[in-house]
Amino acid sequence: MLLCGLLLPVLLICSPRVKATDPTLARVVNPETGDGWFNFTTHGKNVGDVFLVDVTVDNVTNLGSWQVALRWNTSLLQYIGGTMILFYNSLIPEEHPPPMFTDGTLYAAGSDGPRWPGFNGSAVMVEVVLRVLGIGQSNLTLESDTFLLDNHGLSIPFTSLDASYRYYVSADVNNDGTVNMKDIADAVSAFNSFPGKSNWNPYADLNNDGTVNMRDIAIIIFNFNKHL
Repeated sequence: MLLCGLLLPVLLICSPRVKATDPTLARVVNPETGDGWFNFTTHGKNVGDVFLVDVTVDNVTNLGSWQVALRWNTSLLQYIGGTMILFYNSLIPEEHPPPMFTDGTLYAAGSDGPRWPGFNGSAVMVEVVLRVLGIGQSNLTLESDTFLLDNHGLSIPFTSLDASYRYYVSADVNNDGTVNMKDIADAVSAFNSFPGKSNWNPYADLNNDGTVNMRDIAIIIFNFNKHL
């Protein structure tokens, strides 16, 4: 009994530990920043300019085929084109949604065919080009038609992460079309915040340095009373 008592701690220390795997994700990503924020101002982009949107898969095992259904607001963004990156199959743009709806959906699908054992890791599935049509904000959403299948045709569980798009007048924190005291108040509410803090407001981080401070308030003051 004494010997067993001495050996047990040794066995616990030497036993191999199972490493937790990262969750599989399907994400809408800004390729310039690597995150899900698409924040453009009238100072940096004009109406008619285009930008890239990546839809990625992360930490997947034995991916055999996939489908992406990416939705956007057609009054703010126009579909220009798409490129298949992971595998190849089809792109089906829907630029003319039914009456009374302002959202369009792009369907993209890819399959590795007879390849075995499928794709492992992280990659861009499809790259989409969208054109700026006007001031506004919305989400770039992965609809429920999005799926991942393994090489046996079985569903791969994943978490879907959408993106946020915003095109606004420089320093217009609340996106009402005018730079005024309301924007200063919003910046003050987020003062000294950074990603992860409860009062973080990415729209108040006007110089994109990861924190809201006097530099951002100075930008608001410099642009005061500017409007559409």
